Amino acid sequence: MKTGICLTNWTKMPMTPNKDNKRVLLGMSGGVDSSVAAFLLRQQGWQVTGLSLLTHDDGRFGLADAQSICSQLDIPWEMLDVRKEFRDTIIADFIDGYT
Repeated sequence: MKTGICLTNWTKMPMTPNKDNKRVLLGMSGGVDSSVAAFLLRQQGWQVTGLSLLTHDDGRFGLADAQSICSQLDIPWEMLDVRKEFRDTIIADFIDGYT
């Protein structure tokens, strides 16, 4: 599983020419909603890149699904490991609210 997309670099990546030079970075969970959204965007001529966030240690299960869907749709897929940031901000704030 590859990791480490830099969103700043993504905005500078060369685009595959398409009619309107439309591109979208789509959050991919591996579920039905994001998968159908990716499919429909591709049908409409968008250059889609799938992005999944790894937020906790047990989070790799859905990532495999997201990667597989992107592969089947022939769209690039990236995974961003945000476990530390998620733990330090979201989880820590949640726990602090109950202490």
